[in-house]
Amino acid sequence: MYGTFAIIFGLIACVIGHGQNDPKDIAADPAHPWIGRWESIDGRHENFENFIKHLGLAHYGADNKVYHKFWKEDDHFHHGIAVTEKDFKKFVEFKLGEEGTLTWNNTEFKYKYTEENKDLHVEVKVPAKDKVVHDTYHVEGEQLVKTYKVDNVEAKRWFAKATSKPSNT
Repeated sequence: MYGTFAIIFGLIACVIGHGQNDPKDIAADPAHPWIGRWESIDGRHENFENFIKHLGLAHYGADNKVYHKFWKEDDHFHHGIAVTEKDFKKFVEFKLGEEGTLTWNNTEFKYKYTEENKDLHVEVKVPAKDKVVHDTYHVEGEQLVKTYKVDNVEAKRWFAKATSKPSNT
């Protein structure tokens, strides 16, 4: 269940958490404005409960505090996620445009991170649920807007620059 949970929150490769140390400082990068630490804004979401229900995860709610962090090392990127209420923390390393495959709990997932017009896109194929999840991370001013889409159901969630690290990261 946590594998699907992680997919919803954008860390599609939750099972390959290599225990990387996350950087003390994440430098801003104008070429990739989504790089940085982001914290979900309480109460700022649209159609999220419907999206969760559509994936069969109705017991996870929009009120959980979620942290995303993105950083770059050499020619690859890292995506970390933490959900403090669920004591959940995972990392994925990726290269833009390259498809990855992973297996978790006897379920295979295929994923690909791409970038277009400074937005980060993630496509996750979940054969066990016969679903393809599309996530888009778009920076608007000082906020990151994450759009989730599966089938014809779309949801959004807003994030602000995180001022501190959550206690479980």
